[in-house]
Amino acid sequence: MLGKTSLCTFQCLENQLFWVSEASSESRPSMILNREVLPKCGPFLQFADCPTRLDIDEQRDWPEQSMYIENVFFDFADDLLDTYCRITQSFTFLDPYALTQITVPYRIMTFASELHLWAFQLARCPEYVFGNQLELYTGSNRFREGGAPSAAILQADLLETLQFLSARIQQIAVSKRCLVIVGI
Repeated sequence: MLGKTSLCTFQCLENQLFWVSEASSESRPSMILNREVLPKCGPFLQFADCPTRLDIDEQRDWPEQSMYIENVFFDFADDLLDTYCRITQSFTFLDPYALTQITVPYRIMTFASELHLWAFQLARCPEYVFGNQLELYTGSNRFREGGAPSAAILQADLLETLQFLSARIQQIAVSKRCLVIVGI
């Protein structure tokens, strides 16, 4: 068992995170909330793992998509960012309207730590907080094969998304590459 919250228990089976609802004992793998799952929740911030900084004047120019698109590993929906902020009752630590480029490994790790802090806050939230945010799934592909949104599913999906993003960002720091976040 990985951890327990008031809503669900997280278990790791064959290297995949599953949640088990205490109310129904139904198992369903949690899902990373990316562009494919939340296609109508844009615009999207794009997270990229680039070998070096993008060669542009950040004060005056915006990067051409061709400069970074092959290195994009995550499309972060603006609505998803809003959901994290509302649930944790905090402002975001990144500017969603800016181009952010981080090359110093400890600064990249600091960014990943901020994601861990959000995950900690989410894991401690009561069920009603997630129940109030289920509109995030409106128009999503999350339940196209059946099932219905619930507070436990939303919590598990939000945590899985943060876990994925944080792990991927830590890999960038270890490989001494550049984390590029292209805002909306």
